[in-house]
This record gives sequence, C-alpha cells and structure tokens, in this order.
Amino acid sequence: MKLFRAMREDVDGLPVVGAGALTLGVRPGNMRDSDVAAQYPADIVVPGDGGLSVAPHDPGALPFHRKPVSLGGKGRHPVWYM
Repeated sequence: MKLFRAMREDVDGLPVVGAGALTLGVRPGNMRDSDVAAQYPADIVVPGDGGLSVAPHDPGALPFHRKPVSLGGKGRHPVWYM
C-alpha cells in the first residue's frame, strides 16, 4: 500500500525532515498541535494514538489545502509516497 503526503522539498531533492505539518516527521507531545504524546526519542508511540497524517492509496484523497493544483487542490508542495 502506498501512503501519500504533501511535503516541502529540501535542497537535496528529498522531503524536508522535521517536526512540522509540511515535513517528514511528527510534532511531539511537548509542541502545540502535537501529533503524538511522545516527547522524547526514547518515548513509546503506540498504534491508534496519533501520528503522521497521510492519504492511503490515492493522492487525490489529500485535504484540499495540501493537495497540489495539479490534483485539483490549492497546495504548493510536491506529493511524496511511502
């Protein structure tokens, strides 16, 4: 199964890694609008307790504000898949 996500592109041509909405990573529990409860790298993240937002199977299922214009949205960043 492919998982799609819109993210900023880094200078090396890969997604920017970080703890933000447009990066490859999650916002830890000590950040505003956190994605997971974990606050430190050694903390455990369990299934069903948040995580990285993705659109499974179809990039067209991305939210309108993240979906690029080429897919009928208004997002400005490329779509990547895992």
